[in-house]
Amino acid sequence: MGGIEVIKRLRDFETQYEKKLTQLKEDFTKRIEEEKKKIEEKIKKEKELMEEELIEAVKKSKEKAKSDSESIILRYKERIKKLEKSYSKNFDKAVNRIFDSVIENV
Repeated sequence: MGGIEVIKRLRDFETQYEKKLTQLKEDFTKRIEEEKKKIEEKIKKEKELMEEELIEAVKKSKEKAKSDSESIILRYKERIKKLEKSYSKNFDKAVNRIFDSVIENV
């Protein structure tokens, strides 16, 4: 084997490995892009799921707050009615006492 033949074989060997290396880079780049897309899709789905859960939690909180406020309103309406009855009775008693006092002094 002559020196030129050895150099030619080395260049062929180098060319083959450069092609393999280029192919490996392309394959890995493609795989990385595919995995990146999968991860982005998973993140998107998880975000949508979390947004739906948040919307549902807000909706439930609003419904609970509305229910609680309606309950509080009913309790205070009952208290107001009791106070109005009590006020009416006390007012009637006060008026009767005043009339009694005026009639006694007449």
